[in-house]
Amino acid sequence: MEKLHLLLAEAGLELVPKELWGHPAVRASARRRGKKPGEILLDVALHRSAMVNLEERWKRGRPDIAHFCMLLALGSILNRAGLLSLHVHTYEGKVIDTAPNVRLPRNYNLFLGLAEQLLVE
Repeated sequence: MEKLHLLLAEAGLELVPKELWGHPAVRASARRRGKKPGEILLDVALHRSAMVNLEERWKRGRPDIAHFCMLLALGSILNRAGLLSLHVHTYEGKVIDTAPNVRLPRNYNLFLGLAEQLLVE
């Protein structure tokens, strides 16, 4: 049987853009996480005030949606049968391929740490 390729296009997974590093909301969020502003994910729930003048802000900063969609896809019967291939395309143009047996953290904060680590490296 052939595999189904699922692509999450322009997923809201991206590191905070350089032009927002100095914003108080971004600096506070980075300080809380013990990271530099360029090493954390852009999240509209935390950085809404910083994103006001950001280009195409309506489709950026939504790692929660990407997390939920990835959990649904990787937990599906199709994936467990080895018939699904999940690809995540970020706003910045990076493509993340996942193995069918990958175990994505169900906890959102753990997912953020994993995604940040992946995008920084």
